[in-house]
Amino acid sequence: MQRFHFKSGGFELLLEGYEDPVQILQNALAAAGAQDIDVQGDEGDSDGQAENGSGDKGAISIDSFMAERRPGSGRKMLEETARYITNVLDEETFSKEQLVEVAMGSKHFRRDWRNQNSVNISRMVDAGFLVHLLDGRFRLGE
Repeated sequence: MQRFHFKSGGFELLLEGYEDPVQILQNALAAAGAQDIDVQGDEGDSDGQAENGSGDKGAISIDSFMAERRPGSGRKMLEETARYITNVLDEETFSKEQLVEVAMGSKHFRRDWRNQNSVNISRMVDAGFLVHLLDGRFRLGE
Protein backbone atom coordinates (compact mmCIF):
# COMPACT_ATOMS: atom_id res chain seq x y z
CA MET A 1 0.00 0.00 0.00
CA GLN A 2 1.28 3.46 -0.87
CA ARG A 3 1.30 6.19 1.71
CA PHE A 4 1.83 9.86 0.89
CA HIS A 5 2.26 12.62 3.49
CA PHE A 6 2.49 16.27 2.46
CA LYS A 7 2.79 19.15 4.94
CA SER A 8 3.28 22.84 4.21
CA GLY A 9 2.61 25.51 6.81
CA GLY A 10 -0.86 24.89 8.22
CA PHE A 11 -1.80 22.56 5.36
CA GLU A 12 -1.41 18.81 5.74
CA LEU A 13 -2.47 16.03 3.38
CA LEU A 14 -2.23 12.29 4.07
CA LEU A 15 -3.21 9.85 1.34
CA GLU A 16 -3.23 6.15 2.17
CA GLY A 17 -4.53 3.22 0.20
CA TYR A 18 -4.94 5.07 -3.08
CA GLU A 19 -3.66 3.39 -6.18
CA ASP A 20 -1.52 6.37 -7.16
CA PRO A 21 -1.50 9.18 -4.53
CA VAL A 22 1.44 10.86 -6.27
CA GLN A 23 -0.61 11.35 -9.42
CA ILE A 24 -3.53 12.66 -7.34
CA LEU A 25 -1.26 15.26 -5.71
CA GLN A 26 0.32 16.26 -9.03
CA ASN A 27 -3.13 16.79 -10.55
CA ALA A 28 -4.29 18.83 -7.54
CA LEU A 29 -1.18 21.05 -7.60
CA ALA A 30 -1.43 21.54 -11.36
CA ALA A 31 -5.12 22.50 -11.03
CA ALA A 32 -4.11 25.05 -8.38
CA GLY A 33 -1.70 26.64 -10.87
CA ALA A 34 1.58 25.26 -9.52
CA GLN A 35 4.38 24.99 -12.06
CA ASP A 36 7.60 22.97 -12.20
CA ILE A 37 6.19 20.25 -9.94
CA ASP A 38 8.35 17.30 -8.94
CA VAL A 39 6.41 14.92 -6.71
CA GLN A 40 7.91 11.69 -5.45
CA GLY A 41 6.22 8.90 -3.51
CA ASP A 42 7.61 5.76 -1.90
CA GLU A 43 6.16 2.31 -1.35
CA GLY A 44 5.44 1.11 2.17
CA ASP A 45 5.39 3.28 5.27
CA SER A 46 7.86 5.95 4.19
CA ASP A 47 6.54 9.41 3.43
CA GLY A 48 6.52 10.93 -0.05
CA GLN A 49 7.85 14.40 -0.67
CA ALA A 50 6.70 17.27 -2.82
CA GLU A 51 8.98 20.02 -4.08
CA ASN A 52 9.07 22.58 -6.79
CA GLY A 53 11.49 21.97 -9.63
CA SER A 54 14.22 24.10 -8.06
CA GLY A 55 14.55 21.80 -5.04
CA ASP A 56 13.15 24.30 -2.51
CA LYS A 57 11.11 23.10 0.44
CA GLY A 58 7.96 24.75 -0.90
CA ALA A 59 5.39 22.87 -2.91
CA ILE A 60 5.02 25.77 -5.32
CA SER A 61 7.36 28.42 -6.64
CA ILE A 62 7.14 32.07 -5.64
CA ASP A 63 6.02 32.88 -9.20
CA SER A 64 3.13 30.39 -9.04
CA PHE A 65 2.18 31.70 -5.61
CA MET A 66 2.14 35.31 -6.83
CA ALA A 67 0.30 34.45 -10.04
CA GLU A 68 -2.67 33.39 -7.92
CA ARG A 69 -2.56 36.56 -5.79
CA ARG A 70 -1.62 39.21 -8.36
CA PRO A 71 -0.12 41.83 -6.04
CA GLY A 72 -0.77 45.30 -7.41
CA SER A 73 1.62 47.25 -5.20
CA GLY A 74 5.00 46.87 -3.58
CA ARG A 75 3.40 46.53 -0.16
CA LYS A 76 1.00 43.80 -1.33
CA MET A 77 3.97 42.03 -2.92
CA LEU A 78 5.87 42.06 0.39
CA GLU A 79 2.77 40.94 2.32
CA GLU A 80 2.25 37.98 0.00
CA THR A 81 5.97 37.18 0.12
CA ALA A 82 5.80 37.07 3.93
CA ARG A 83 2.87 34.64 3.64
CA TYR A 84 4.84 32.56 1.12
CA ILE A 85 7.89 32.34 3.39
CA THR A 86 5.75 31.42 6.40
CA ASN A 87 3.21 29.06 4.83
CA VAL A 88 4.98 27.51 1.86
CA LEU A 89 8.63 27.57 2.90
CA ASP A 90 7.47 26.81 6.48
CA GLU A 91 9.78 29.34 8.13
CA GLU A 92 8.33 30.99 11.21
CA THR A 93 10.71 33.98 11.15
CA PHE A 94 12.64 35.69 8.40
CA SER A 95 15.02 38.59 7.94
CA LYS A 96 14.28 41.80 6.06
CA GLU A 97 16.91 40.76 3.54
CA GLN A 98 15.26 37.38 2.99
CA LEU A 99 11.84 39.00 2.56
CA VAL A 100 13.14 41.45 -0.03
CA GLU A 101 15.29 38.84 -1.81
CA VAL A 102 12.41 36.38 -2.20
CA ALA A 103 10.05 39.15 -3.36
CA MET A 104 12.55 40.49 -5.89
CA GLY A 105 13.17 36.94 -7.13
CA SER A 106 9.62 36.77 -8.43
CA LYS A 107 8.87 37.79 -11.99
CA HIS A 108 5.86 39.63 -10.54
CA PHE A 109 8.07 42.12 -8.69
CA ARG A 110 8.21 45.44 -10.50
CA ARG A 111 11.49 47.34 -10.54
CA ASP A 112 9.84 50.60 -9.50
CA TRP A 113 8.84 48.98 -6.18
CA ARG A 114 12.49 48.55 -5.05
CA ASN A 115 12.81 51.98 -3.47
CA GLN A 116 9.68 51.44 -1.37
CA ASN A 117 10.75 48.26 0.46
CA SER A 118 11.90 49.85 3.76
CA VAL A 119 8.89 52.16 3.98
CA ASN A 120 6.49 49.32 3.17
CA ILE A 121 8.02 47.00 5.76
CA SER A 122 7.77 49.75 8.41
CA ARG A 123 4.11 50.29 7.52
CA MET A 124 3.45 46.54 7.66
CA VAL A 125 4.91 46.50 11.20
CA ASP A 126 2.88 49.58 12.20
CA ALA A 127 -0.30 47.95 10.87
CA GLY A 128 0.40 44.73 12.81
CA PHE A 129 0.80 42.61 9.69
CA LEU A 130 4.42 41.91 10.66
CA VAL A 131 5.97 41.67 14.12
CA HIS A 132 9.54 42.97 14.42
CA LEU A 133 11.35 40.66 16.84
CA LEU A 134 14.18 41.70 19.16
CA ASP A 135 16.77 39.80 17.11
CA GLY A 136 15.92 41.93 14.06
CA ARG A 137 13.88 39.22 12.35
CA PHE A 138 10.19 39.34 11.48
CA ARG A 139 7.18 37.06 11.69
CA LEU A 140 3.57 37.37 10.57
CA GLY A 141 1.31 39.20 13.02
CA GLU A 142 -1.59 37.51 14.74
